[in-house]
Amino acid sequence: MFAVGQTNAQVVRKKVSMPREFNLRKKGRKIYGAWVGDRCLYLSDEEKVLRAKAGREDQVKLMSVDTENRIRVPASLEHANVSIRGCISTIELQFTPQKQA
Repeated sequence: MFAVGQTNAQVVRKKVSMPREFNLRKKGRKIYGAWVGDRCLYLSDEEKVLRAKAGREDQVKLMSVDTENRIRVPASLEHANVSIRGCISTIELQFTPQKQA
């Protein structure tokens, strides 16, 4: 995986739209995810890279990417702002909940 760049998005219907430039749906590619706390998600196509980034105690899970390049996140993050940052071998997603009015 070679993902470089930064963008912002928002969680809509428990999904985050990822930039197409990251090529997450490339044929034969499996995307893994590891949560660090409840506000940071790392994505990569290599489990070893995620274990180094997220720590050994965190569980690495296979993520599903739909046809619109979206990934599913927990319902508790609905309407949260997302900072997406590609860091060569990993993609970091930082979630910031919107303030209640």
